[in-house]
Amino acid sequence: MLDLNQNFIYTQNLSLRQFALNLLGKSADPARLVGDIMDERSLLDMAEEKGSSSLRSIVYFYRMMLEVFFGEYERAAETAELNKNVDKDNVGRFSIVVNHCFYHGLSALILARRQGRSKWEDIINTTMAQMEKWESANPWNCEHKLALMNAEYAYLQNDINGAIEAYDCAIVSAAKHRFVHEEGLALERAGIFYTDTGDNATASRLFHRAHDCYVRWEAHSKATHVKQHF
Repeated sequence: MLDLNQNFIYTQNLSLRQFALNLLGKSADPARLVGDIMDERSLLDMAEEKGSSSLRSIVYFYRMMLEVFFGEYERAAETAELNKNVDKDNVGRFSIVVNHCFYHGLSALILARRQGRSKWEDIINTTMAQMEKWESANPWNCEHKLALMNAEYAYLQNDINGAIEAYDCAIVSAAKHRFVHEEGLALERAGIFYTDTGDNATASRLFHRAHDCYVRWEAHSKATHVKQHF
């Protein structure tokens, strides 16, 4: 790309390349966007110097995804807030905007159960309402995302049966639509739910399936994370 004077595209892709290396297990800390390809601080400084809100947004997006997948939900929520203009900074990049909404909302739902709803209520309501609109127009990409958000919301409401049904829907939909990484995430979140509600046998089976999804995704550091934590 540099040989073809594609400097902007090359720089934009650094975060994606480092994200992939982190998941492959080729970074000291998989939850931090730092490694052989780039250091997030340096790239954020470059974005500031060049006045590139798009570059800054891309760095925050991939950083947030790593934070969610490695259970750093508070940091993910903070990063998402720094990237609150993601829709303006990434015009035409639906995948980035929809995934920002999903992972931000998911983090807020998880944190609301841990910390109380008041701080996270607006984010939950906004992201879920937006995901419902997208799901009605684009179920292939959004059905499983909305289902997992519904599962976490039901769990927040202490609606155990509703949570079970929604987790199952998220898992089946993600598998059907071939989102193997989010199938793994849905299985992992369901496993945590069953652990919390005392069904350790079901939880163990779900964690094993989540691990297998992450292996198929070739996210070896995430597969190891599941083994170590669950």
